[in-house]
Amino acid sequence: RETFSNFTASTEAQVKGLSTQGGNVGRKMKSLESQLEKQQKDLSEDHSSLLLHVKQFVSDLRSLSCQMAALQGNGSERACCPVNWVEHERSCYWFSRSGKAWADADNYCRLEDAHLVVVTSWEEQKFVQHHTGPVNTWMGLHDQNGPWKWVDGTDYETGFK
Repeated sequence: RETFSNFTASTEAQVKGLSTQGGNVGRKMKSLESQLEKQQKDLSEDHSSLLLHVKQFVSDLRSLSCQMAALQGNGSERACCPVNWVEHERSCYWFSRSGKAWADADNYCRLEDAHLVVVTSWEEQKFVQHHTGPVNTWMGLHDQNGPWKWVDGTDYETGFK
């Protein structure tokens, strides 16, 4: 009986010790999980911040490259597209969302030393469609003086369709 009683007491002590250790391990795990979550959050914030910096550096580099090209060319030709314009195949495009009438849009382009888009290839057509989506968009095609012509004077019948 005494042996059984000693065995029971010993077993109970071991169970209590293991229970205490289990509680300590559980608390340690929770602490480590909390630290890991904080580190993941900090890392995510750092990553986002780095991405913003990289985007700004790319923008600054492009701007400086354009300025350098303009200085090297002594202003003889446009080195880069203006801010908020999109470059494609060495041409600059500006996609407006203002909903102007064709004549107003044409006039605005002329004031910007530009013209409404003159589509000369399937690739250019796809590029314009990609940037305008399903929205109606003015193109530089008119029939003001009879036959259809592009605003740059190109005849519609002999050009890209």
